Amino acid sequence: MATAFSRTLRSLEADRFRGTALAFLGVAALLAMWGWWATKSRVDLYEVTDNARLEIDNAVYPLQAPAAGRVISASLTIGQQVKEGDVLVELESDPQTFQLKEEQARLTTIDPNVKSLRAQVTAEEAARAQEQQASKDSIDQSRLKLQELKPRIDYAQSEFERYQHLVSMGLSSTRQLEKSRADLEELRLNEKTLASDAGRLAQEQRTRDSERTVRIEKLDEDIRRLEGDRTTMKAALSRLGNEVARRKIRAPIAGRIGEAQILHAGSVVAPGDKLAAIVPDGQLLIVAQFPPPAAFGRIHAGQTARMRLRGFPWAEFGAVRARVERVADEVRDGTVRVELSVLDSPGLRAPLKHGMPGSIEIEVDQATPATLLMRTAGQLFTGTRDRYATPPEGR
Repeated sequence: MATAFSRTLRSLEADRFRGTALAFLGVAALLAMWGWWATKSRVDLYEVTDNARLEIDNAVYPLQAPAAGRVISASLTIGQQVKEGDVLVELESDPQTFQLKEEQARLTTIDPNVKSLRAQVTAEEAARAQEQQASKDSIDQSRLKLQELKPRIDYAQSEFERYQHLVSMGLSSTRQLEKSRADLEELRLNEKTLASDAGRLAQEQRTRDSERTVRIEKLDEDIRRLEGDRTTMKAALSRLGNEVARRKIRAPIAGRIGEAQILHAGSVVAPGDKLAAIVPDGQLLIVAQFPPPAAFGRIHAGQTARMRLRGFPWAEFGAVRARVERVADEVRDGTVRVELSVLDSPGLRAPLKHGMPGSIEIEVDQATPATLLMRTAGQLFTGTRDRYATPPEGR
């Protein structure tokens, strides 16, 4: 009996050692497999944001009221297709229209008045030319008479001197001398009169020229004033025409009305009020907003992504495949804009439309589980160190 019991104990000890060895080998195998998986396998890393939506690649155009006014008619229906130039809203424009007609009526009187004044200027210039010619003829005639009178004066002078000599010699009577003197003085008086007439005619012509110049300058001033008024009126007509045209609010681009304010006849709008938003025809793209640490240096063009539409469970409706096209270089409102193109998405059952929101995942890197473990440990260590490095309040 003692021998059998001792054999049993040795058998139990052998079995216990064999089980421990097997357990140790199993744990070692598991650790080896885990080490191989942690160092050799690759895990996809994603940057995820819930701030994403589908947009048209062409900018959505907001339709705003250009001026204050009362609505006469409006044709704004969500989903309505519009063409460029279609009148969507018409504002009251009676005051501007009346003022436009008044300016047009005033403008029609400008050209006849300018034409009449130009005719007066032409008449004044023609009359001045005629007067100058007549005055020149009169002056030339007076000078001609002076030239004709000069030989007679010279002859009378010589006769007077001859009679003086004869009287001094007693060969002629004093009466004859006085007659020659009178003839000479009469001729000299005529000479002075003709010379004075020539100067008077020239002075009178200068006076008339000065008066006509003043009248012509006054007419030219009136013409310039009217032409200035015409320019001002044309500018006012252009401005009023633009004001009237602006009160017919037209579609700036072709597309579909994606948003519209409820407007009825009699409604009053203020300048800058947003009346509608026109979504142009174009291709859909995905616009996402990422925090700067997630975007800069990690997201770049060419990376693949997946968008899950909000309201359409991806397990049932599928997801949208996408590719990064552009990444903004500046931060706006605390986020970075990332634009992605929409790729063919087999199995997608949801209709894609402008404005649909969702979340997007962008594959930015691949790493081994060991690397991820070390990164996580480093982040935890850094966070703990930073937490302890910050002194509590009040110290």
